[in-house]
Amino acid sequence: MGRTIFTGCVMATPNSTAEEIMDNFTNNELGSIFYSSYSNCSGLINWVTNEDLQLLWMDKENIYSADAETDDYFSDFCTFIEIALENNLGVISGTNMNESTLKLIPSPLNLKIDVKELGMKYVINYD
Repeated sequence: MGRTIFTGCVMATPNSTAEEIMDNFTNNELGSIFYSSYSNCSGLINWVTNEDLQLLWMDKENIYSADAETDDYFSDFCTFIEIALENNLGVISGTNMNESTLKLIPSPLNLKIDVKELGMKYVINYD
């Protein structure tokens, strides 16, 4: 869903559980060794476990869109999280991923998400 866009569109109430978990989407402090700010800020950033997503969803009243212009993005983000929760999945975050390389990786999931059918405009699905 685009890290730079994400950080400007999805907000969380300061000092909330939601804010702490949302920070895991963009913060590498305890995350992947495959992300480096020295390599053009590209690669895997972090992971958010299904358990953390469940906590985020229990505190979802503390997440919101940045403004009226970002409501559609925020809606897609919420749908994305709901899909992960319904399928007992976590989320891996990345930035500046190489699309051609991603297309070569076989999906470990049997889950097929038709983003167009769901009306999602901001979710990129590499199939």
